[in-house]
Amino acid sequence: MDSGKYDRSLTLLCPTCGNSQLETQEDDSENEIIRCPSCDRSMTKEELIRENGENIDANIEEIQNEVIKDVEKELSNIMNKIFK
Repeated sequence: MDSGKYDRSLTLLCPTCGNSQLETQEDDSENEIIRCPSCDRSMTKEELIRENGENIDANIEEIQNEVIKDVEKELSNIMNKIFK
């Protein structure tokens, strides 16, 4: 099973206006401030992730379903080979 096929890249959106072109204002990852140039909202990276939680959770669920489906298929193939 190729675990690389479950890799995803998720674009985080501004929770106010939906813009995806966000800017980082500080290099320190603990105090990193993200700013939306469209609506001028500033937030921490943690806040941005929390605000995008529903989208993140939906992607996680999609990946989980794919993994379950692939494991079931792989187990079925193994069982078919064993009892041939």
